[in-house]
Amino acid sequence: AAECDFLDEWRKLSRLRLLQICGGFVLMLSSRTSALLLTSHPSHGKYTQDLAQDVVTITAFAAMAVCFCAACYCTLHITAGLELAVDSFAVRCFKTADMEAAVLEWNVVQATLRQTSCKLSEFLAVLASSCIISMILFAYQVVSLSLSGHGTALLDLGLWLGWLYPPVLLFLYSLTSAAAVTEKVDRLAPLVNSWAFKSDEVLDESRQYLVQYILQSRAGFYTRGIRVSASNVQKICYYFAAGSFGLLANFWQ
Repeated sequence: AAECDFLDEWRKLSRLRLLQICGGFVLMLSSRTSALLLTSHPSHGKYTQDLAQDVVTITAFAAMAVCFCAACYCTLHITAGLELAVDSFAVRCFKTADMEAAVLEWNVVQATLRQTSCKLSEFLAVLASSCIISMILFAYQVVSLSLSGHGTALLDLGLWLGWLYPPVLLFLYSLTSAAAVTEKVDRLAPLVNSWAFKSDEVLDESRQYLVQYILQSRAGFYTRGIRVSASNVQKICYYFAAGSFGLLANFWQ
């Protein structure tokens, strides 16, 4: 990052994403604490008669929230650097107009993308598992409350979702940042193909070779061999929204 002159921009972007993650953590912790005091049913997080159990519950929740938010921030920090690495490659390629050097440099960039995404693959799998388990528990609670006939106040529902949904939203945000890396790589080849350098040749064969080299490298962000793209993340978001709508609709029946 220092050699390619995007370290300062990376730090600014990382600080912005750190503030976003901290906002999500504050929302989770404040909602969980408020649910402990203000909700009307233990299923929504209301305190029990055992003070020690309540303290342990809040402490464990805060510790897990810190770990989850830290994991999401690490993912966002790294994907921000990968996005800037692709942008930096495009800028240097345009300034130098040296296609042979660009091919060699692209080898480094695509290797960095693959190695980094492979290292983060297990990381994202753990985050996804945590979100899936939380949604399963949420569905179980919805069904249990529906069968028991207990009503749900709007305040209880809001505080409940305030500490249950932010982890899922942060995970989707992390996936979106990973998909943004792939989208930038996909737009790189058309961008290079549209450049016009000062040359006597109508068709620049070296530039066309670079374009084909970038396309055939199939670089991007991979998770367990699957290329994370914006369309895949959109499908996950649609499924999440549809499932949430179906579960929340039970509260209004």
